[in-house]
Amino acid sequence: MYDVSCEEVLHELEHFIDGELDESRSSTLARHLADCGPCLGRADFQRRLKEIVRAKCCSQGSSEQLVAKVRGVIRIERDTP
Repeated sequence: MYDVSCEEVLHELEHFIDGELDESRSSTLARHLADCGPCLGRADFQRRLKEIVRAKCCSQGSSEQLVAKVRGVIRIERDTP
């Protein structure tokens, strides 16, 4: 049915969204996404998430500050029972 499996698509989804795949591979994934609702839903979610993170990161100052905040939140979550 597909030239590529859902597992392969999900494995390469970030690269597809970021435009990092060659034209042939990108076309293969695009065809799969056009016919596979679950994979398309995941791709749409990933795109929206990237947009939100990008918007929030722009308002958070330097990348070092953002990394420090993320690490702090992870530390708190990890240490909270």
